[in-house]
Amino acid sequence: MSEYTLLDTEITRGTVKSVGQPVKVNTKYGERAYLPVEVDINGTVVTLRLWVSPNKTVLHPKSTAYRLFRRLGIKKSSELVGKEVPLRVDANGFHRFDV
Repeated sequence: MSEYTLLDTEITRGTVKSVGQPVKVNTKYGERAYLPVEVDINGTVVTLRLWVSPNKTVLHPKSTAYRLFRRLGIKKSSELVGKEVPLRVDANGFHRFDV
């Protein structure tokens, strides 16, 4: 694995194409859930995981989902479709929401 720093990342934007149904997974921290979000970045479609609470009723204020929804001014995941979202791409090609 190569060493890289925050300076080795690129900030870009993509358009959300679709948001899937919540997927529940068991992790070492307990049961978690994520929404698969397909984002079009310059013609390339990438699927990102937007982690949410398994009970689907409350988003933690420090969660990526909460910060992304607040930045975009939306309240439901279905409202993400068609929105332009900020993304960070690291030196290894890993994409994540930049919030």
